[in-house]
Amino acid sequence: MKRILILLIMTLIFPSASASLYTGWLSVGEKISYGTNTIEVRDIGMQGEVLLAITTEGGTSYISLKIGEEEKIGDVKVKVERAFMSKTPMVYLNVTLPPVLINQSVRIGKYVITVRDVSADSVEIVVSDGTSEKVYKNSFKLQEYEVTISPRPEVFSGELRIGDNVTYKNYILKVVGLNMTIVNNKPKSVLILEFSGKKYLVEEDKSSLVGPFIVKYNGFRCEMQNNLCNPIISLDVKLRGVEISIAYDPSKVFWVYEGKGFSVNSLMIVLEGVADNMAYVSIRNNCGDELQSGTLRANPLIIGTIEYDGLKLGLLETSSDNNGKKAKFIAFYSEEEKPKYLAFLNVTIEAPRNATVFVPFKVRVWVKNEGTSKVIGMILTLTGDKYIKVVGEDSTYIASLDPGKSAEFEFTMIPLSQGNISVGKAIIEGPVPYPLACGGLTLLSFSSNSPVVQVVPANFSLSLSYENAVRVGVPFDVNISVLAPRNFYGNVTLLLPSSMGLLSSGEILQGKVVIPARNGSIKLVAVTPGNYTIPVILNSYGVELYKEEIKIEVLSEIGSSREITITKTETEIRDSTKTVTQTIERTVSEVTTKSFTTTITETTTTIVEKESWGLIPFFIGFIVGVGVIILIGWMKARSS
Repeated sequence: MKRILILLIMTLIFPSASASLYTGWLSVGEKISYGTNTIEVRDIGMQGEVLLAITTEGGTSYISLKIGEEEKIGDVKVKVERAFMSKTPMVYLNVTLPPVLINQSVRIGKYVITVRDVSADSVEIVVSDGTSEKVYKNSFKLQEYEVTISPRPEVFSGELRIGDNVTYKNYILKVVGLNMTIVNNKPKSVLILEFSGKKYLVEEDKSSLVGPFIVKYNGFRCEMQNNLCNPIISLDVKLRGVEISIAYDPSKVFWVYEGKGFSVNSLMIVLEGVADNMAYVSIRNNCGDELQSGTLRANPLIIGTIEYDGLKLGLLETSSDNNGKKAKFIAFYSEEEKPKYLAFLNVTIEAPRNATVFVPFKVRVWVKNEGTSKVIGMILTLTGDKYIKVVGEDSTYIASLDPGKSAEFEFTMIPLSQGNISVGKAIIEGPVPYPLACGGLTLLSFSSNSPVVQVVPANFSLSLSYENAVRVGVPFDVNISVLAPRNFYGNVTLLLPSSMGLLSSGEILQGKVVIPARNGSIKLVAVTPGNYTIPVILNSYGVELYKEEIKIEVLSEIGSSREITITKTETEIRDSTKTVTQTIERTVSEVTTKSFTTTITETTTTIVEKESWGLIPFFIGFIVGVGVIILIGWMKARSS
């Protein structure tokens, strides 16, 4: 009985919750955080001594460990397994840490892994990389990080008496009572627990969330004392948390025979020779050109390196077999650590935070040559987006750019929709010096950031004023007022009937006529009497924003009746020009209601114009003398 009591007391004092793990590489200056615990690599000495800063709930401690040594600080235990002596040294650690509780996070590299929720039968882990989030329900992989999830670590499983406690770190769960009820003539018990001054009820054979714990009450048995039942309570206590084990090893380990090579990304590692536990190696491009060479001494614990262009290469051991001498290498390659040597262009777009739909705005593209060589003959292109367009030219030519120099380019863009819209990217392409390419030149592409602009909506409308009745052959004015934001980019389209034309700058326009969306006056003229409804549409980039109508009555000349030849000119948005000639049978009525039938030849000419800002050079000022001459000629042509 005494032994059982001692074991029970030890169980209550020393909870059985297991631990999280981190095994992998960390560079000097890097750190990992598990909840309230942080491990940072401060320095690595030439002999492999590692200086660590370990922060726990008790504060920050600094320890120095040699390869193979380990130490425990609070709930954190660290072991140093090996060191990689590159320009930025790295160390391989084996770290044991406490479980991560609900709402706590693990920070590793660019990732934040947060325990959002843990219940009796589910778990929710949220991973953020600074730009986006993803939810996981079980183990997962993040690039080179292997993340294993073990939810609900067990704290206690066994029997307790009323008044006993379950303790985990600074958390105390107390058994305070037991209620008995009769349900359907059957006894049923409810366990009463206390945590942080608050009482919780747990029904028999059910689980409940109690602070940082998940408690399952399994029932009780009676231990008779003086003919009274002293309840012995069976329960399981688990943490509302997760054991998160992370393994991180981005290295490649491989054997190479003497005289042979092994490819790492775009580089070739060639083992030139092996002797006395040492290897002479060269780093080459795909054409065999030597880029770097040197000697490495084999050491699996404190690893010396050769580095080139983001590649870090170390030698673990040498050996030989029937195929010859060979060497075992470890290599790290990081595209992000690749030096910005020779040609490297930093491209940045600056855009306003806010804009108005269909109103142009300016963006600036900055290009800086951060390499060491001059670049020539580069093409910069602004891609735009589905809901935003480049006005005018979307590309420009960069004749040359010296190292350290910058250039600025300006583009005009117009948003076609409201909301948060990306302006796209600026991409620069061209031939640049590059030693990894055969011949030393290659076609490289550099891209920019992609800013997001918040585009707000706007109000658009048209107001028209004109005479309701006009005479055949007499020009009349239509005043157009456009309600739109300042610098609005759009057009006004008039759909004129075949017997009506628009007088403008020495021309007569018919059919679909497109003019810039500006306040002003236009002159129309009709050659056939009747009632007309003329649609007038405010639009931008093919989107109809507002529609109005001109409703007018054209009165005939008294006592006139003649054959009419109609020349119809249409202005449309097309990419080709065509002329269509039609012969039409038409009946024309005189004022005396005497009617006759005549044959009319109608010619339709489509004028090619593109819908863009300043697309139709429309001048509101009407030159009276020239306009009258053109009008007389046009009417005579229709009357002949």
